[in-house]
Amino acid sequence: MKDIQKILIIFKSGIGNFILFTPALQALRKKYPEAKITVLAAPRGAPEILNSLSNLVDRVLIAPQSNWRDILKLIPRLKQIKADIAISTQTGPAGVYLSLISRAKIRLGFCLPDKKWFDSFFTHQTIFSHQQHELLQYFNLLKPLGLSYQNENVIFPITKSNLVKTRRYLIKQNLADKFLIAIHPGSYFDQKFKRWPIDYFSKLAKMLADYYQAKILILGAREEKELARKIQLRFKLALDLTGQFSLAETAAIIKSCRFLVVSDSGLGHIATAVKTPVFSIFGLTNPDKNRPWGENAFVIKHPEAKICYQSFVGFASSSDCKDPRKYLKLLTPKIVFNYIKNTKLP
Repeated sequence: MKDIQKILIIFKSGIGNFILFTPALQALRKKYPEAKITVLAAPRGAPEILNSLSNLVDRVLIAPQSNWRDILKLIPRLKQIKADIAISTQTGPAGVYLSLISRAKIRLGFCLPDKKWFDSFFTHQTIFSHQQHELLQYFNLLKPLGLSYQNENVIFPITKSNLVKTRRYLIKQNLADKFLIAIHPGSYFDQKFKRWPIDYFSKLAKMLADYYQAKILILGAREEKELARKIQLRFKLALDLTGQFSLAETAAIIKSCRFLVVSDSGLGHIATAVKTPVFSIFGLTNPDKNRPWGENAFVIKHPEAKICYQSFVGFASSSDCKDPRKYLKLLTPKIVFNYIKNTKLP
């Protein structure tokens, strides 16, 4: 595999998933320093991360999530790449199909334990496990290329202009020297079942503000502004920043905070990338696979909680999983507050 000149990575997952892929991407670039790396990404935050990784990625293509007609439109562009290696980080026929379109001779991809007929079109298949952390599974995927995890860190580059803009904003708000705590009550629109109840976030925000004499910053995308409004109705001193900053600028805001509190969402992974402690509240999903990777990443999950949702599989049908938010509701604001209060932070 010495003459590898072009690599296609098919990555149609979200922000958090791509943050977890950055160690594997670093290893791939180190292995093939002269190769042209193209990433086919979903339009859900990953492109902004990719554009900040110009030292690792040469080209970014935006792909639809599941519209086959739009996927077919990608055929000419994928053929033009003339990839030597195609790497699909998802299971299912779409990843196989896109790998084949690229005409890559080496095709790496994930498949579920009950392999389907289309999985055989990958030249190298890796079983996707719901028990192992996702970051390590990406290295399993790249094992046929001779790569293994060597303690690479997750990364999210923040530019000087990002830092300057957010610093100016905090100074203008008289917050530059304050004890800042960020919360993110949202999630992507198809992941709402991961959200801790909004009234719980409101109560926790007040408890944290009182205990730490802190300013609470509400983070999120423009579409999550209604969540911020509901928090402010119950706790008016919280500052709504939803929709005001780009993803990179939001990362700079998180870097300025003492810690972040989130549901199982992408901003939790960004926090570890910028070395800010994070408390991630888990309900149905498995923290052994999905938790933020790194030091000072803390998981809060009810001891009775069952794993009711798995990537590429969906919801379990057991009686324990009928209410998607049952176990999140059992994690009261007091439980979460006490966990945070009793955690020693750097």
